[in-house]
Amino acid sequence: MNINNLTLREKIGQTMCMLCEREAHIRRFGSVEKMLERYPIGSLYACKGMENGMMLSIDMDEFKSCAEEYNSFCKIPLLKMGEAAWKSEKTVSFSSSMGLGAANDVDLAYRLGKISGQNAKRSGTDMVLSPVVDLNMSPDSPVINTRAYGDTPERVIPIAGAYIRGVQQQGVAACAKHFPGPDDKECIDPHLAPADNLISREKWDATNGKVYQEIIKEGVYTIMSGHQNLVAYQTEKIDDRYPSATVSYELITKLLKNRLGFGGMVVTDALCMGGFIGTNGLENQVRCLTAGNDMLLWPSFEYMDEVEKRVLNGEIPMERIDDAVKRVLELKEKLGLLMGAERSVRYDEKEAETVSREIAGKSITLVRNIRGVIPSADIKKVLIVIATPSERSGLKLKYLKECFERFGIKADVLRDTTQEEIKEKQDSYDLVMFALCRTTHDPIGPLEFWGNNASTVWASNSCDLSKSLVVSFGTPYSFKYYKCTQMTYINAYSPDEEVQAAVVERILGKKPFEGVSPVKL
Repeated sequence: MNINNLTLREKIGQTMCMLCEREAHIRRFGSVEKMLERYPIGSLYACKGMENGMMLSIDMDEFKSCAEEYNSFCKIPLLKMGEAAWKSEKTVSFSSSMGLGAANDVDLAYRLGKISGQNAKRSGTDMVLSPVVDLNMSPDSPVINTRAYGDTPERVIPIAGAYIRGVQQQGVAACAKHFPGPDDKECIDPHLAPADNLISREKWDATNGKVYQEIIKEGVYTIMSGHQNLVAYQTEKIDDRYPSATVSYELITKLLKNRLGFGGMVVTDALCMGGFIGTNGLENQVRCLTAGNDMLLWPSFEYMDEVEKRVLNGEIPMERIDDAVKRVLELKEKLGLLMGAERSVRYDEKEAETVSREIAGKSITLVRNIRGVIPSADIKKVLIVIATPSERSGLKLKYLKECFERFGIKADVLRDTTQEEIKEKQDSYDLVMFALCRTTHDPIGPLEFWGNNASTVWASNSCDLSKSLVVSFGTPYSFKYYKCTQMTYINAYSPDEEVQAAVVERILGKKPFEGVSPVKL
């Protein structure tokens, strides 16, 4: 595809990834065809829109149909992207990224990448917004946590590299995110507000910088810029603040593209996030482009009009537009989109199930077992006490009852408890298992326990230590509530069913613990 054959608006459109809001587009423009005549966008995201700050999911077949309709009116085939964990009734679920980090198995990471690429292809997408290569440098991070493979480059680089190879060998683009990575103290969620990264150059070079340098060498096709700054590499301020990477020329062009040598496509994080939007929303969208981002995730249609105006009046050089378009088209060419030769791959459901089971088994981490509570073959009756603010996770964790009952063990389930109640009930059971679960954005906010969940944590530390244990099916840092006690403690990193089954097998001594904590506790 010769970019000289494109109009200015067609070029600008290649830098835009829009939500698959078909009905909204038809209401505004009259038809999909008319929308694309006026705004010839370059990419479509597998999501219907946003509601109450959350993405509205779209069915696989619906997205495929929608993308086919849009593509029928496009001069250049659309780049179709979505999250790695595309869900459907037939999709196998996996442990969290930190669970994979605890398994610390490069072959498993590669096989998971292959499955993710296959899943993307069957769902009609060409690019997955994964992996998260951020180091979880702060235990209090409300947004990275179990989305990270670990807290050191040594743990993250081989796992992320293998995953990327697996994805991209399926003819799907992987996307390493969120450049330049987080601070080691700042705990602001960029979904809520802009985040500062105040670490020194030396520390960044040795941590997140090292990760990105190696991931670029690995050949990752795309990198996502994040709504956090990196003050050590910045001198220019916007509105009296060092700007986030998404709008920083110093971070995207000078650091990522020039110093680190990234030659692929840079895509912004979602522009609807609180770390980005504000009174200067449209101006900041334009700044994303001039900073060096090649594609914007969910800009407004007005962005195209504004960029066109500024190019025509000489405010934005044509060279920046052409560079961005060149990178986008090079990616589409790598994926076979420009020649209409998209690679066909088969989703191997049996392999997906095997990988899910193996990651779960290798990830379970026995943090402490001072009193030798486990393994135990003498358990006849167990009380499972679930503590989570998430209704979804609360329902999922009831599967623990079935896991115990497979081995002929009677199990009762309690959702939250108190100090008084647990003292009254514990004598009736051989084991009291506290199943804690606090995961990122479920619900959104700090990864703490409050209300009845906090009372349950209190109750757990009042229980008979010789017959009780705690399993965290989310953040591993819940260990902080038990580090000063002798409570038996396990990190499982995810509430998925395979993980629950693996935990029960290890409590009963059916299989050994293999996981090694990927973060410092």
